[in-house]
Amino acid sequence: MISSATSAGLAGFEAASKRMEASAHNVANVNTRNFHPVEIQQAVDASERPQAVSTRSPEAQEVDLARESVEQTKALVGGQAALKTLDAELELKGSLLDIKV
Repeated sequence: MISSATSAGLAGFEAASKRMEASAHNVANVNTRNFHPVEIQQAVDASERPQAVSTRSPEAQEVDLARESVEQTKALVGGQAALKTLDAELELKGSLLDIKV
C-alpha cells in the first residue's frame, strides 16, 4: 500500500511534469499561426487524489513567453518540492526500519 506522503509526492511530480510539458509545447509553437495555447489546472479526482488537467485555449492567441517562463519556474519548483516529499518519506521509512532492527 502506498502511503499518503508517497501518493502526494508522486501526484505533485506528475503535475509538475505536465505543467512543464504544456509550457514547452506552447513555447515550441510561439510562431505558429492560429495556435491555441495549452494550460494546466490543478484538480481533484473522485477519490480525492490531486491531478493535473490539461485545457486548450478556446481561441487562438499569441504565446506569452514571459508567462511561459513563470510557468516553467513553477513546474521546476513544484517538481523539486514533490521530490523532497518523496525523499523525506523514504528517509522516514529507513529510520523506522533502523528502529525495528
